[in-house]
Amino acid sequence: MAREIYDYSGLPIAVAQHDKTLSISTTIAGGSPIRNSARKRVTINKSRNGVNEERISHHGSGEFDWFISIRYDILTPVDATTILDFWHDPAYGDGPLYTWYLACDDGHTYTVRFDQDTFDHDILRFIESGEHYKGFAILHLACLGKMAD
Repeated sequence: MAREIYDYSGLPIAVAQHDKTLSISTTIAGGSPIRNSARKRVTINKSRNGVNEERISHHGSGEFDWFISIRYDILTPVDATTILDFWHDPAYGDGPLYTWYLACDDGHTYTVRFDQDTFDHDILRFIESGEHYKGFAILHLACLGKMAD
């Protein structure tokens, strides 16, 4: 079984639309701001009586959608500002429109895009203040592939 996303055989080598790389520390005091998760896309249609279900898989056997989640509460203000720049700037991610690279402390670089098209107002205020975010918010990135070592 794979130990990290990079080792998963189903994650393809992928070239980003923008050759820009975001590097943030993934091992800092207070824990890691980055977590990985996987999801299988399935549509479940329930009957009116709620007893019968139809399930439709949108993947082949053993395929996943991978996500990298970044916690704002333990990011430095500089890293949070850089993330906002990547989200806002059309030369980088332009919200969830374009893919780009995320360099992680595991020594690997992943092809990602933002998995959300909004940016929370509280996080914007926190970034503008230059202080650490005191709430709990997570930014989700869709991990579409990896850069070959």
